[in-house]
Amino acid sequence: MLNPFLIERAKRYARKHGRFLGEWLGGGADGEVWELDGNIIKAIIDERKYRNESQCYLRLTEHNIQSVCGFAVPRLIGLDDDLLIVEMGFVSPPYLLDFNKAYLDVAPDYYTSETKMADCDAERRENFGDDHWQVVRQIHACLKQVGIYYMDTRPGNITFAEGDESDE
Repeated sequence: MLNPFLIERAKRYARKHGRFLGEWLGGGADGEVWELDGNIIKAIIDERKYRNESQCYLRLTEHNIQSVCGFAVPRLIGLDDDLLIVEMGFVSPPYLLDFNKAYLDVAPDYYTSETKMADCDAERRENFGDDHWQVVRQIHACLKQVGIYYMDTRPGNITFAEGDESDE
């Protein structure tokens, strides 16, 4: 169910920029996403998740990263720190999305636990299959090189191209 608070913030963002909120594209526990004049806006539920997402997109922009291992990354268009909105460009598969659970520069505590990391890796491998898992590992390694520890590794956030024969 759409969060009325997030709908209102998205409408305020659109009005603030003289535009009209477009089609709702989806969402979940962390935020909601709409089309806005050929771009995407994401209204994020809380300040911590907004900060993670916005700082990751700023880092990617700073390093001029438009794709990671062949997966498109949305281009940052704008940020609104008051409304907790990230505006970005559209991407088509294959793509990499959703950085609000990422960590910048410092890995989460469980990164040092071999047991916990093995559990995470097993779950991710199951989600993506053996063929895709190798690519997902490469994506993690590339992001880590710019200080992004990407934690929301799941299909939907890392989407392979249509017709990829190893796609699950």
